[in-house]
Amino acid sequence: AQLWTALKLIYPISFTPEQIIAEVGSSAALDIEFLEARILDDAAAAYKKMFKAAPGVYSTEAYDATRMFLQVISAGATTRAEILAAVNKMKFVNSAGVTISFQANGDLKGSGLMNQFSVKNGKIVLTGKA
Repeated sequence: AQLWTALKLIYPISFTPEQIIAEVGSSAALDIEFLEARILDDAAAAYKKMFKAAPGVYSTEAYDATRMFLQVISAGATTRAEILAAVNKMKFVNSAGVTISFQANGDLKGSGLMNQFSVKNGKIVLTGKA
């Protein structure tokens, strides 16, 4: 329940935990792959409804970057230098629930924070973590 509450703060999920359990038959049958796919499908439908277009490859990252900037601006940063300094100091929890922060050179701290994509049959597809 705590995870669900936290998730709904980030993203307005259109289904309940009980509905998901009913889809798979029991809570024991629920696995992370099914839940991830269901949430991603739900997010894509919400995006299409709001923007009248399918989400792009970097829609989530653009959303998170916007939230980062709005957070530091709402905290009082107004110049380019102030915004840059505030972003560089922040620990930001992105839409996936991962806390991100930056190195002194501006690169992301940690590994596995970037995704790798390939073009297959004319479509951009996720091929793993970079």
